[in-house]
Amino acid sequence: MKPERWPYPLSSPWVWSIVRRFGLPFWFVLTSAAEWLAPGPRSPGFDTALAVGAARTWLAGGNPWSFFLVGTDGNVYHFAGLPPTLFVYAPLTFLSLDVAALVGVIISLAAALVVISRLHLPMWWFLFPPLNAGIFFGNPHMLLMALLLAGAAWLAPAVKVYAFIPMIGEARWRDMALGFAIFAGTVMAAPTLWSDWAASLAATNDRLLVEAQGGWSLTGPLAILGIIPLVVIALRKDARTAGWLGVPAVWPASEPFYSTMALPVMTPLLAIILAIPRHLGPPLAVAAYAAQLAWSYRGMPWPRPRAYLRAWFVPRSHRT
Repeated sequence: MKPERWPYPLSSPWVWSIVRRFGLPFWFVLTSAAEWLAPGPRSPGFDTALAVGAARTWLAGGNPWSFFLVGTDGNVYHFAGLPPTLFVYAPLTFLSLDVAALVGVIISLAAALVVISRLHLPMWWFLFPPLNAGIFFGNPHMLLMALLLAGAAWLAPAVKVYAFIPMIGEARWRDMALGFAIFAGTVMAAPTLWSDWAASLAATNDRLLVEAQGGWSLTGPLAILGIIPLVVIALRKDARTAGWLGVPAVWPASEPFYSTMALPVMTPLLAIILAIPRHLGPPLAVAAYAAQLAWSYRGMPWPRPRAYLRAWFVPRSHRT
């Protein structure tokens, strides 16, 4: 029998209860204010307008990965999504980009409301900087989160391909198969689009890293430093948690709102660090959480490989 333990070391339950109830909302107000008072690189709904403009370029016979918009900081931002994303935004191409941007903010706000409702979070979580950044920019990521949590996970990879990562962690094999089927359908429906994507892939990735200033995650050779904590989490707790934290930790050229992927497995420690709008913040948060988890399990044996595989592939109702 495992000894009774509180999962947050060097503190007691009532301290963290106070942090959750009062400290986190106050911290979110401070970090959000610091973010909003600083000049931003993009305008409201910018990311939706970018996706809609790229879809319009595709439907007009052009290369959507050549489409770009100029941000409020004077920098150029190109579309970098996969072909299925263009199918998702094609229905909005009849709108002007300004109207599409407004629609994107509304959709992202509704998606964030679904996320908060599904996770039974207090409404003050709207102050969580990664969440309100995703709403402000009208980024497809917010729609992806709503789909993952609202019973339509199989549609989420069409919005952004990294939706497969938490699906792997939760062993949603049926949803993954349907997601791959959607990808296959877009290949059959628009093979030229996929060939254009493949031809533009190297240039698109290089450009994306520059425009995202390297991203908020650990990429390239340093990605292993982000993968190691995920392995510790997967072995010491469960693959589900590692799946939700994998995208903000190591997905290339990640953006601040990717940190909302941690919401289904959020802890006070993760929330405190992820609310700080700084590059490399997400992998540092995941590493701190892995260290905290390892500390709480000190002295306990590591799980046996057979038991670990059984936990992954045998339904809970069938375990003895």
